[in-house]
Amino acid sequence: MQPRAFEPLAVEWGLDVLRLQQAFRCSYAAVSIRLAEVLRNPPLMVVLYAAEDGKDPRDRTDSTGLRVKVARRTRGFGTPSDFPVCGDRGGIPRWGRPIPPGSLAEQAARHGTARYAQYGNYAALARPVIRQGKLKRVVVVAVPESCASVLGPQMVASDMPGRRRQPMAAAAVGPW
Repeated sequence: MQPRAFEPLAVEWGLDVLRLQQAFRCSYAAVSIRLAEVLRNPPLMVVLYAAEDGKDPRDRTDSTGLRVKVARRTRGFGTPSDFPVCGDRGGIPRWGRPIPPGSLAEQAARHGTARYAQYGNYAALARPVIRQGKLKRVVVVAVPESCASVLGPQMVASDMPGRRRQPMAAAAVGPW
């Protein structure tokens, strides 16, 4: 993922880790790390929750079994306190910890749809990754509230609750 190719697409697609993963055909973790490495404006924090490798879902002690695999932020993002990314405890998510109760990621995991929140000076979007009907990952991207419009393209492309879907145009029928 060359920075000259990655950065313009990341900004154009609203920092959408899911779409970037499909475009560059690499892991969600690689895209999450690359976002924090390449982008300088806007400041951001990206958190990837994923299931532990090799663990049987029945052996999980928490409700979703997802734990922090990647937690990166750029300079200038700051340390949020009492922010929906980290639940009630605030701070920055740490590697290996489960999804905090009351967090945006927990809501996305529980409902299976994207969740957006603005709180204090930050805005965040959490999107679940569901494969074969099972929750596999949750990706959370947070930016300063003044830069919340950057997440706009991702919100349009996601399955945000209450978002009105455009009706599909009728297929043209012709003698070809």
